[in-house]
Amino acid sequence: MSRATLIGERHCARRAWSLFQLAWVNFAQSDSATARPLLEEALALFREVADREGIADSFYLSGQLALSQGDTAMARSLAEESVLLNKEMGRRWGVAM
Repeated sequence: MSRATLIGERHCARRAWSLFQLAWVNFAQSDSATARPLLEEALALFREVADREGIADSFYLSGQLALSQGDTAMARSLAEESVLLNKEMGRRWGVAM
């Protein structure tokens, strides 16, 4: 892997985590309308760099967003995806959430 590619991936991962944190803050402030697009962009970037922890955490937060908006079926589906990924990675705290 070239240095430029590696730097690009690191930048992409950092941006994804920054967007995720911004989404979390907005969710915590009951601003789902702002949180959702931030989280969607973060998830796309996590997928681009194959960051499974980021993907799992994004599924979890997306599930929380869905639950807060009354979409229990979507919330459950996203929570199940998050748990599955966390189990595969051996992240016990992610399974317990």
